[in-house]
Amino acid sequence: MKKILEIKNIKKSFIVKDRFGLKEIKTEALKDVSFHVYQGENFGIVGESGSGKTTLAKIILYLVKPDKGKIFFNDEEVTGFSQKKMLEYRKSTSIIFQNPYKSLNPRFTVEKTISESISEKNKTIRNKIVEKLLEQVGLDTSYQHRFPHQLSGGERQRIAIARAIAPQPSLIIADEPTANLDASIQGQIINLLMDIKTELGITYIFISHDMKLINYFCDRVAILYKGEIVEIGTCEQIVNTPSHPYTKILLNPDIKIDIKENINESELIEIEPEHFVRKNSLPEIENIIK
Repeated sequence: MKKILEIKNIKKSFIVKDRFGLKEIKTEALKDVSFHVYQGENFGIVGESGSGKTTLAKIILYLVKPDKGKIFFNDEEVTGFSQKKMLEYRKSTSIIFQNPYKSLNPRFTVEKTISESISEKNKTIRNKIVEKLLEQVGLDTSYQHRFPHQLSGGERQRIAIARAIAPQPSLIIADEPTANLDASIQGQIINLLMDIKTELGITYIFISHDMKLINYFCDRVAILYKGEIVEIGTCEQIVNTPSHPYTKILLNPDIKIDIKENINESELIEIEPEHFVRKNSLPEIENIIK
């Protein structure tokens, strides 16, 4: 299968102030992260809040530069792109943000929000494209004159999806796109994303903290723990034969654990085809109480 995206040895640290604002502390957000995404697949990234998921998404889109490592898109190194090539890359990649209440400009109509992602200069043609995009996300053309405050959460996320597909990307990052929606709306948005994939052939990177949702939506998944991938494989492998302790915790959140940090790093080891696990790293479980 053809790789549309390959991430190699990405590292990223941030300097933050301590709680009193006196000392500067270096925080490792991502630690030597490597994986690849096949064209046409749904690739999941799952981890708790603070695990580095959103930082990784921003680095893939090159909204944040990595400290070390390389990004390859269709076998071309993104980290070496010229300004022109970077603009082309950003048209080929897009993102659906987690919070539909914050991701839309409150001063923009739906039409203006979507039009900003369309390169067509002719206004008549551009308006026709907006109408088509609204139809693709299940909204009628009357919505183009509305403002975000006139929309429900689900409608706002549909607009965000329309904006994401407007530049005709081949790769979309969905950063917890259902996390802030009611349970009744979440399923509708997931089904919409699947319909768009069928129609447009888009590759998704789907970020979530919900293993059940990842298992339903994705083909393969990487488990991210404190900025480090600890296990990666098909959803079937991860759900049926999880190997890393942290993966087992995600699959069974009712388990009570004590976690001992082990600073000894190790490489991902292939334990079966397409199934990799980081041995002797984080976390080491001392006690598991069911």
